[in-house]
Amino acid sequence: MATSMRELARSLESLPDYAEFYIVLFSTNFIEPPMQKGWTRARKSAVRQVVRWLSQLDPNGGTQPRTAFLQVFSLTVRPDVIFFMTDGQVQDFTAEECATLNDRGKRTVINTIAFGDPSSQDLLKEIARQSGGLYRFVPSQGGGP
Repeated sequence: MATSMRELARSLESLPDYAEFYIVLFSTNFIEPPMQKGWTRARKSAVRQVVRWLSQLDPNGGTQPRTAFLQVFSLTVRPDVIFFMTDGQVQDFTAEECATLNDRGKRTVINTIAFGDPSSQDLLKEIARQSGGLYRFVPSQGGGP
């Protein structure tokens, strides 16, 4: 999980200041940065606040993304792209459910990334394929599967 948090921080820090982002993290439920009030401009000060918040998190719980996807797909302005990252076996969520949520309104590209644990790769590949996104597996730093 530490790898995915570092990657998220690196990605935020590389955004141009005119870009906007919206972060939803999940385990059994979803959480958002407390300073996030809708879409956030990628100004350096906002990015620093979010990166600081990310560094203080202690991820735990299951890998149940349903509530996070419900939150994102309920936004008035839907994202152009979602980066769905996980380090575990996705539970209680299917590619079909994701596609159904994505078919309501503007279609969103979903790129999927598995960190260290490829156990959900078939699901992640299918979510990416159905949305026009890409799937990527990032092995653990110790070499892993």
